[in-house]
Amino acid sequence: ILQSGSSGINAEYGGAGLCILSLLASVILGFLDIRASKILKKEASGTGESIKLSDITRFSTATWLIFAICVTYYVAIFPFISLGKLFFEQKFGLTQNEAGICNSLVYFIGAGASPIAGLLIDHYGRNVAWLLSAILITLGAYALLAFTFLTPYVAMVMMAIAYSMCASALWPMVSLVVPEYQLGTAYGMMQSIQNLGLGLVSIAAGTISAKYGYFLLALHFMAWLALSAVFILMLWVWDSANGGFLNATPARRKEMNEEEIRSALEGEEYREPLVSDNSVLDISQTFRASTARGLRSKYMGRIEGGGGDFTRSAEFHRSLAERSINLGASYQFSSNANRGLLK
Repeated sequence: ILQSGSSGINAEYGGAGLCILSLLASVILGFLDIRASKILKKEASGTGESIKLSDITRFSTATWLIFAICVTYYVAIFPFISLGKLFFEQKFGLTQNEAGICNSLVYFIGAGASPIAGLLIDHYGRNVAWLLSAILITLGAYALLAFTFLTPYVAMVMMAIAYSMCASALWPMVSLVVPEYQLGTAYGMMQSIQNLGLGLVSIAAGTISAKYGYFLLALHFMAWLALSAVFILMLWVWDSANGGFLNATPARRKEMNEEEIRSALEGEEYREPLVSDNSVLDISQTFRASTARGLRSKYMGRIEGGGGDFTRSAEFHRSLAERSINLGASYQFSSNANRGLLK
């Protein structure tokens, strides 16, 4: 909100100050990351995988569905907020100040609601169900804005809560379906697709509001949300067909991780050719990510306990255990992800 006079200058100084604060925070974060790398010796625990642009061609179906959900949801939020102030003034008769407050509720409420939503999702899991609920709530908010004259504060509070739920459930899911060494590529692609969609839809939204009015604009955004709901249902079907890990509870995810490791240790699916002299164990093809401590204790426990199911040499097992430590340390995901499915 830049106006002429001293208020505009103050706003510019405020924006510049926030940018400087962000820069300082980034520098501090970089220093802490370098320090952590030295302490944890991350360089020595690499995955042996190189990062390539061609990695995007190997992303799973679930990854691309998450990208699609991201762009189709956010194009229904940010462009509306950029046009919402005038909409509230024209349809609901709000003053300029009231319209500005109503329009900013998504961000104000989201600042407090997002951590709460994150805690709930960490505790209960069910990320896909949370996503679908967020879409439906947002659709309800748009329905109130488009078809009723109920105070827009109600709809914007609903939208703010749904916005927080979606962000807390959506972004951590990437780490459940993408190996750590590809996470930067995946998040970069996700952000790129989102920005492209925002640019195109913002142009379309401006044209629709100018030529056809805000009622059709609301329907336009509802159509994007409906498409997002379709992608979420497709993701739910994919997840159900692949074990239901994304929509599982944290306790169930832990059980699935343990079952995967146990079956790999005891079953025929465990194969020595997964290990070569010049690379670490490609454990992502056999089990889900676990902690370095957990992998070490499982492998060393089998070795020191006799390991009756194994006929290979003790030297091979000990080499495998050491390699699993390195790989296990490299596949750590966010708290919300609760360590995830690598596919």
